[in-house]
Amino acid sequence: MSEETQARVRPTSITVISWIIIIMSLSVIFSILMYINPQPSVRELLEANPIPISGQIILNIASILIGIVCGIMMLKGRKIGRTVYLAWTIIGLIIGLITSPMKWFILPGVISSVVIFFFLFRPKANDFFNNKLPLTKKVATSSDKRIGRLILNIFGVLFMIFGGFIINTTIILSFGNMDGVGLLKKLIMLGLFSVVSLIFIFIGVLLHRASWRISAGITFLASSVYSIIATIAMAAVRIFGPPPNDEARRGMELLNDYVSGVGSIIIVFALGLLLLLWGIRRKRKMLLADLLMVVDV
Repeated sequence: MSEETQARVRPTSITVISWIIIIMSLSVIFSILMYINPQPSVRELLEANPIPISGQIILNIASILIGIVCGIMMLKGRKIGRTVYLAWTIIGLIIGLITSPMKWFILPGVISSVVIFFFLFRPKANDFFNNKLPLTKKVATSSDKRIGRLILNIFGVLFMIFGGFIINTTIILSFGNMDGVGLLKKLIMLGLFSVVSLIFIFIGVLLHRASWRISAGITFLASSVYSIIATIAMAAVRIFGPPPNDEARRGMELLNDYVSGVGSIIIVFALGLLLLLWGIRRKRKMLLADLLMVVDV
């Protein structure tokens, strides 16, 4: 079974830019390879960044997923794809300016971003994303729709999972005793990571189309429970015995701000519980309303 639908005429510049974004995002996979058994000079450079290496890997994975999904959404004329890509790029540049030990490396990224944004925000591109361009006929089958919905659901769940991982990274960073960095930079870093996690969860909810309250609540609760388990494990090591190796010992020395860390866990847990209860309560009201409509009929 098929049905005839109409689609907007996509400007060539949007097609080219969207595919460039997708290919550039995939190329980030090769940069992740340098984290596997890096040379001493490379490791020294990575460790000079105040963001832990695990956090750097998560950010790279985030760039891959967000770039691919935003590129696909822009090919389909979804304005939210352009908006999220703009926000993510700006956040990435800010994180780089704050944390990168060699800030001049960011210059090529700034230049390429300016060029991409120029094409994404041209008048014709604005008309495309605002549905002001002429329509053309397009045939779509019900099978195509089911497959498309399944793909979106899978990406939605993946984005929420990565959003949870970034929340965990944020909580771990909140335990960090960053005397050399300073309180202000620590707060900025935690704030940026929080924004990144919220962007991931927001995209996940948009793609999955489930109850955003329940989905976000479960993500926050799962992240906080995982962090509680990790905190108990760290406390047990401190109380009952020395760390197993020097690397673990250095990590324990850095992660000793329990006031900030436990406070972050409490906030995330409370937020997740409130969202989950809110979503369940709202779902019950909707089910009750549907039942009453059936009874009236």
